Amino acid sequence: MSIVIVTPNQEEALSIDEVKSYALRVEGSHDDPRIEGLIISARQRFETFCNRYLLETEIDFYLTAFPFRGRIDLPTPLTAVSWIRYVNWSGVEQVMAASDYTVDTRREPGAVWAVYGAGWPATWPQPNAVRIRCIAGWPHVGDVPRPVIDGLYLYISEQYDGQPRDSAYESLWWPYRVTPL
Repeated sequence: MSIVIVTPNQEEALSIDEVKSYALRVEGSHDDPRIEGLIISARQRFETFCNRYLLETEIDFYLTAFPFRGRIDLPTPLTAVSWIRYVNWSGVEQVMAASDYTVDTRREPGAVWAVYGAGWPATWPQPNAVRIRCIAGWPHVGDVPRPVIDGLYLYISEQYDGQPRDSAYESLWWPYRVTPL
């Protein structure tokens, strides 16, 4: 299994002005490049710690083959599956019809299932024979739960000050953590 980001999220959950006024109490713009880097670092730390994407990110999810039966767990929070492509027994890439699988965006981690009674098709024995294009992450900044945002602020202030605070941000993020895929 491997994951490739096709289109990264186009915005950060926090703006420089929000961070300066709420978390850092900083005026002026002399530290803006550093603060911008800390905002990105905070998002990356959240995504790594929680095994989920913060804001919508388009991803290609690769598998060597379909599972014998059952579901395929996908990145969380799963918003959509655009398509599923696979290399069939003849070595030809195929696109599965959307009617041949079911997407579960409510489950965490998100998942895709072969329709009842059908099962997954056989694939050519090669690495990355299955590719699933999906979108994971909360659709809008306003959809991100408040404890996640507060944890981002705590992480940024801890990194900016250089004063460790017992990783309090992790306790805010813990309820949003999912088992790695």
